[in-house]
Amino acid sequence: MYLDRLDGRITHDEYDKLIVQTKAQEEQLHDEMRSHGKADETFLTSCSYLLELLKRASDLFERSQPAQKNQLLRFVLANAKVEGEKLVWDLKSPFSGIAQCVKTKEWLPRPQ
Repeated sequence: MYLDRLDGRITHDEYDKLIVQTKAQEEQLHDEMRSHGKADETFLTSCSYLLELLKRASDLFERSQPAQKNQLLRFVLANAKVEGEKLVWDLKSPFSGIAQCVKTKEWLPRPQ
């Protein structure tokens, strides 16, 4: 842009307009970066709370009323059904991922 101005390919007014546009885009990108940083922090905090809750899930379930237990099971389980005397179920996301990490003891993804 600056070289175009020096070489006369754009006028001084066009250069000034481009500078204003560029600065506005730059500020918008900085705002987006700050927003993503805050979202990352919120996500990590939520994950921390979720893991803390999961550590206490068994105790909380035992102390809950039947209606609360039912609500919790519907929140965590997918495709729950009774086959004979056996309960068959799948975990919903993210609980299935957490269970897999507990099973494999791999909490961080490995580079491919």
